[in-house]
Amino acid sequence: MISCLMLFSDGTDAQRKYTEIGGKVVEYSECNGRCIVGRIISTDPGSYLDNRFSPGEDITRFIKQGLSP
Repeated sequence: MISCLMLFSDGTDAQRKYTEIGGKVVEYSECNGRCIVGRIISTDPGSYLDNRFSPGEDITRFIKQGLSP
């Protein structure tokens, strides 16, 4: 699988960060001021069906405003 970060990288190394949103851990990277999902980590199979947290999705609003879905 090719990550969005690989395709649209600006040449700088993106640091992976982690946050908990709605009971799942979300791995993301900041790129050009946007927070982009790398993967989710959860034992709940339903978490993987939530399209808001699919790899490549922009979750900046959740990170910057501390929102819960």
